[in-house]
Amino acid sequence: MNFVEFWCQSGLQKRKTIDHLERRLESRGLASTLIYIWLGTCDITNTEGNITQVRCCNNTVVDTVTTQYRRIVNIVSRFNEIKVKFIEIPCYLIVAYNQHKGHKNPDIFKDQDIEICRQVELLNANIRSLNLEIGQSTVRFNKDITRRRKDTDKRKKTNNGIRSSYKFSVLYDGVHPGTEY
Repeated sequence: MNFVEFWCQSGLQKRKTIDHLERRLESRGLASTLIYIWLGTCDITNTEGNITQVRCCNNTVVDTVTTQYRRIVNIVSRFNEIKVKFIEIPCYLIVAYNQHKGHKNPDIFKDQDIEICRQVELLNANIRSLNLEIGQSTVRFNKDITRRRKDTDKRKKTNNGIRSSYKFSVLYDGVHPGTEY
């Protein structure tokens, strides 16, 4: 019997999810199954009360999440007919998210938005590389919020005259897609 099962929890970090996945696979044999994994969004930031901030400004979180992705590959490799595919994380804005949560001065988080996108882009590069290693294509959510346009300013160094930016307006609170999406 074929079925689709979704398991998610707001704010869930990778360790709990991976432990759940391992218990789930061990308790119930799944034949010819492709598991899509989307983890890491909540690891990049830390929320205390109504304030969300970048957890750290180096590659520690990216490295840790990538290591946990490799742990998932090792777990799944114990089961013959089960495959895994990692999904990219879309960039998001904690300025907008903190504003949505009622922070009085969310603009103080602007520098952190840049850092989040840097970490997400690095993590996504690791996801693409890992998917390639295990013979899977990558679901690229960032493409859904990326806007590409021809650059009319010849002085700027761009990729073949094309400029990319993110269309964050589709994220109603800076993180989650709105109903029109």
